[in-house]
Amino acid sequence: MMLRFQFEFPQHHAPGFDASSPVSESGLATTAHLEDTVGSGSDSDCFVFDNLGVAPPETSWLPGPDYLLRIIRPRLMVPMPLDLPVWPFFGFWVLHFTRIFRSPDYAVFVVFRDELPVHYTAVVPKYFRYPLMEPSDLLLGSIWTKPGHRGRSIARSVVAAILRTYSGRRCWYLTRTENLASMSIASASKLRPIGRASRSSRFGLRLLGSFRLSQKDKRCPL
Repeated sequence: MMLRFQFEFPQHHAPGFDASSPVSESGLATTAHLEDTVGSGSDSDCFVFDNLGVAPPETSWLPGPDYLLRIIRPRLMVPMPLDLPVWPFFGFWVLHFTRIFRSPDYAVFVVFRDELPVHYTAVVPKYFRYPLMEPSDLLLGSIWTKPGHRGRSIARSVVAAILRTYSGRRCWYLTRTENLASMSIASASKLRPIGRASRSSRFGLRLLGSFRLSQKDKRCPL
């Protein structure tokens, strides 16, 4: 079933979401049946990927017609988007409206089934935790799929939709080194490996620390 879409605040059209066009799933890699919680804010080392030189997939698919993708953008009087968890989304709302984010492009891609969220992926602009990023870069993070809906390529399809929506922008992707599900998504999305990053602390607080490249992939110059 092709990806259905809906936008919220503000509404705009994202390229490639034409429900009337015939498409195929050939552009999406089918790696192992792995989908799990994927987080970019790990306390352990992370693998780092980006999308430079990667052609965005032409299409995205969801498991059935009762799945709906919405792009949620922040509103000043609504700190929490829908039924999403307080952390990290309240923190992202604060970073957006205090302009700590270096661009106004923060958004959350949420997949609903029967009006309930079953998946989300945040698109996060550069801020102090990610010194490798440039002001126009974006980070794909805080990826989660509800148990019972995993193994259906939802996360891979949403990542493909994000890469297509922000085609021409550099998008970063961090995954914990032990998270095979997250690495499966990176592989399916044909993201470019950059290397390994470690998280430092600031003023003794890891929350205020940053991810810095500790080991660069020799095949991939920055």
